[in-house]
Amino acid sequence: MIKVADLHKSFRGQRVLKGVNLEFASGKITTIVGTSGCGKTVLLKHLNALFLPDSGAVFVDGVDITTDGVKLYTADEVQGRVHSMNFDGSNITQLGVRYGGFFDLEHRNSIAQSGTDLFIADDGSKAVSGIPAQVVRLPKTGGAFSTLHSGPPLVSPTSLTVAGTNLYIADPGATNTVWRLPLGGGTPVRLVSGAPFISIYGISYINGSLYVTDSDNTGTNSGPGAIYRLDVPVFLAAGPMSQTTTTGNTVTFSVSAGGTGPFTYQWQLNGTNLPGATASSLTLSNVTPANAGTYTVSITGASGTVTAAAATLTVLDLKMYAGLTLGGPAGSQYRIEYNDDLSTANWVTLTNVTLTSTPSLFVDPNSPQHRARFYRAVPLP
Repeated sequence: MIKVADLHKSFRGQRVLKGVNLEFASGKITTIVGTSGCGKTVLLKHLNALFLPDSGAVFVDGVDITTDGVKLYTADEVQGRVHSMNFDGSNITQLGVRYGGFFDLEHRNSIAQSGTDLFIADDGSKAVSGIPAQVVRLPKTGGAFSTLHSGPPLVSPTSLTVAGTNLYIADPGATNTVWRLPLGGGTPVRLVSGAPFISIYGISYINGSLYVTDSDNTGTNSGPGAIYRLDVPVFLAAGPMSQTTTTGNTVTFSVSAGGTGPFTYQWQLNGTNLPGATASSLTLSNVTPANAGTYTVSITGASGTVTAAAATLTVLDLKMYAGLTLGGPAGSQYRIEYNDDLSTANWVTLTNVTLTSTPSLFVDPNSPQHRARFYRAVPLP
């Protein structure tokens, strides 16, 4: 059986699928009829994962699907099996199965992905063995399941999505609540709840905002449905990196923010605001040891402010000194001359030296200030 649950899809702002709910029974022929442009092809391409929904889900024999652009990942309600596969359906690999454990028989499971991990929500809808609703994590390479949260306040999570370092979970059973749960686990925190929601179902993070679908189904299946946009608190997607450089070089610190914008930025050096440093990147030209220190940036979005972890700039004041090795008996005297351009005969006296030992090294302390300089030693009578 194929089940389409509250499916939404838009292209360039044009809504094509608006909360579609369908079931295709096994062994039966179903005909989809409609005018040109009504969304028939778009719907079919969702059924074979050529398109992925903006929100909602497609279940094939109880399987939810997500992708990271490399593989498809599925969560099966029967025995809690999780698989990966290629987009053409080949190379199906079982990543984990936990019958009677993390996924009970015929629970509804939704799946999301981020980085190297998969995240699965079990709504506990048929927990005949008393297993509560829960959210778990499984590596994409397979292995052991980890429980991120189990039981209250979760009641019946139907969908989840990843935004930054948090999961956002749609839970219609908990008075239509959207929960926030850290990717590392913990206690869900209520983001929004109740009105105007009536019967939420799917949730997606797209371009900095959360989109929540509401079937408006109060038991009559006659509701018009709705999509709500929620602001996501600003989070750090990528922070500035510590750097080591030498005097005179150019250094750039950059940061990437997620959540609902627009964003404003303020860079600081050792806790003090840098005037004019209000972009997502900070470029320092011709650095000196005075630029060394601890750099932070505060990012403000539609919902709150976050400060990036400190990045340290280390400036090595490396200098190359020019010199001459002088030989001769102790007491010998030389006139040290220099020329900045060998195309001329403009040799200038720098100083006179008297050898106290042999050999003796003469170093020009001002040589790092010059791009090029040539030296010679002229014996004095």
